[in-house]
Parts: sequence; C-alpha cells; structure tokens
Amino acid sequence: MGEGFNGGEFGRVEGPEVSRDFQGKVEELDVSGRDCSGDPEAESEAEGKRRVTTALVSSLTGASREEAAWEIQSAVLAGRPAAAVTKVRELVEVSQAPEQLIIWSLVDLARKLHDAARMLSDGAPEGAVAKQVKLWGPATAPTLAAARALGAGRAAKLFKDAIDLDRRSKSGLAGELPRTLEAFVSGFSASLRRG
Repeated sequence: MGEGFNGGEFGRVEGPEVSRDFQGKVEELDVSGRDCSGDPEAESEAEGKRRVTTALVSSLTGASREEAAWEIQSAVLAGRPAAAVTKVRELVEVSQAPEQLIIWSLVDLARKLHDAARMLSDGAPEGAVAKQVKLWGPATAPTLAAARALGAGRAAKLFKDAIDLDRRSKSGLAGELPRTLEAFVSGFSASLRRG
C-alpha cells in the first residue's frame, strides 16, 4: 500500500482505492503530531501548514453507515411523511445503512417521545425532561414539542408500535423490510404533524 504512516508523518498514500482528492488533502496536512502551542520556533515552522481538525476529518470521511442511520430521527420529527419515506429510501438504498440500526433509531426516538410526554404531562419542567431523557443539541426543541403535542397516551402507542416493528423484523414477520420501514415512518411522522 505504499509508505503509509512512518515515524509520525504520512508518506505517499497509494493504491487503487485512494482518490486524487484525498491524496491531495493528505499531502496538505501538518500531521507531525507535535504540540506547537507555546513554542515560537515550532509555531513558525508549522506556519502555513493546515491543522487536522474535526471538520477536516469529517469532510474527508463523511458519516459511516451506522451514523447515517440516526438521521431518520430528524426526518421523522419534522412531521413530513414524504420526507421521512425519502430519508428511509436514501438510508437503505444509497447509504446502505443497516435496516436494524434504522429500526433501533426509531425505537430510541419513540422511547424518548414516550418518556418526555409522560414527564411533561406530570408537570416536569422542560429542562429536567431534556436532561432525564438525554436530549441535547438541535433535536431537543422538536422532540419536546412533539412529545407535548402527542401526549402520554399516543406516545405510549407509538413506542409500543416501534417495539413491535423491532420484534417482527427480528422474527421474519415484517414482510419486505424496506417497504415496512417506509410505511412505519410515514405513519410515525404523520402522527407528529403539527398545525
């Protein structure tokens, strides 16, 4: 495969699977592994070289199939069934995300909605609900809004239906799984439609 990793520095990465774009980006990086902070000589030596950042690594690697499976949650939370079905198709056919991980993500979302709806109906403040249900980032507000709109009873039914889908998929009773997933996310998303 070429020189690869050698003494803390990248050599030329070779092989048929390495694109020219990736090769160019690897050659631009300062990957000496040295901490330049506080050392003027090292800082001047590293000047003009690119640093390895989380954003750069993400741009080079993208999301894994497993990470992509979690994207279904935001698509379902949007309350637009057609968009949720499109996301399932994209995940299954393009990203080739494992169907079982998509189902696991849907069960996780249904659990969060159920727990949040139950706590909100009991009068818990949203901050405490978010902490208990482990909500963070941009998904917090839509999840809490959906849980409030669903109420504890409808959220419990969604959770039960998601668990049932998981059980059927594992026992071969789910039929053609991609189509079953499409039907499920369509109904799930429609139940969250607001306004």
